[in-house]
Amino acid sequence: MMIDRFLAGTLFGIFALVSATVPVHAEQLLSRADGKWSGSGWFKNGIDAPKEAARCRYTNKISPSAGELAISGKCSLAGRTFKTTGTITYSGSGGRFTGGWSNPRGPGTISLLGQKSGSQITFAFRAREESTGDYLPHRSIWTIGDAKLRLVGSVKNPETGQFSELSVMEFSR
Repeated sequence: MMIDRFLAGTLFGIFALVSATVPVHAEQLLSRADGKWSGSGWFKNGIDAPKEAARCRYTNKISPSAGELAISGKCSLAGRTFKTTGTITYSGSGGRFTGGWSNPRGPGTISLLGQKSGSQITFAFRAREESTGDYLPHRSIWTIGDAKLRLVGSVKNPETGQFSELSVMEFSR
């Protein structure tokens, strides 16, 4: 489902953002995202679809020697649940992040690219639109403050060329 792919892809950006708030070594940045996170909010299964309540829990484990954060989680939406896994790596220069995630109910593994700016990080990825079969650009913008993380996810509307919100989620430890 599009919402499962979008949800999983955008959620992985949150943990890179937690680590991106202070300029230190990559392994120190990623270690700040280590631990358990939970959140709630809403998602839409398409640009014109209604909002659906969502709840997620993630456990992250840092590998300081690899400079990598392993992510494993479970989300619930409208009576269904799914699990996702992935990794986030900070490049150590230029505020750039790379990563990938896998959702057994989705298209397999998707690559993510991220760029830090101040207290935000923007992740970009492409995901298949089920109704058309087209791969559309997606964007996830994460903001951090006072131990809370906020995600706003969007997809580029092929008719208007503008990004349309597909989700808003709030997370805490």
